[in-house]
Amino acid sequence: MGSCVIGWTAGAARELDFSDVTSAAPPFEEFRGEPVRIGSTQVSHSGQAVSVFHSQITVYSVRFIPLTLPGTDLDFYARLWQFIAHAKAGGQFSFAVDSAKDSATTLSAQAAAGATSLTVVATTGMSVGDVLYIEHLTDTSKWEKNVINALPGAITLEQAVVETYPASSIVRHHEYFPTCVITDPSGMLLEKQAGQGANRYDFAFSFAAVR
Repeated sequence: MGSCVIGWTAGAARELDFSDVTSAAPPFEEFRGEPVRIGSTQVSHSGQAVSVFHSQITVYSVRFIPLTLPGTDLDFYARLWQFIAHAKAGGQFSFAVDSAKDSATTLSAQAAAGATSLTVVATTGMSVGDVLYIEHLTDTSKWEKNVINALPGAITLEQAVVETYPASSIVRHHEYFPTCVITDPSGMLLEKQAGQGANRYDFAFSFAAVR
């Protein structure tokens, strides 16, 4: 498994790579999702409003503990502070639980209900056994998860899809989120750990995927 990666500039998917911490990639204390609301909503930051269109919004909570801050990791921390400032100002970003699984593509042809394979633009970064998230191009109430049974070429699925998905619908690894927004800017946390000295920190934030 790779490390968690975050990107916030177009074309830079790995600006914040937690494997850059020299003492070892910090472990997740928490990564979980909670459905919090039915219907679309607006998330506002510094006067900017971002629409979250999922019919059932899932807010993901992320916490790393601990992070160390030796002199050799100052560049990592400079980028971490840059990400915090960007996210608090309403900026969007990508998030991958595993840097080896930051794959996303779209359907190049319709997948009808009952289909057991997907014809996609690309399968780069995808592997047999990966859990996929499939979302309808225009009706975001239609989505499902499935498992890759065979590659290369078209993606063969373990189960038939339930819904019909038109071309250009989203297909991504279920723990890769190409476009995210912080749901509670005041809740972003970079905090020293009590009893661990001056160089031990944890980091936490919550986000929702948006389109």
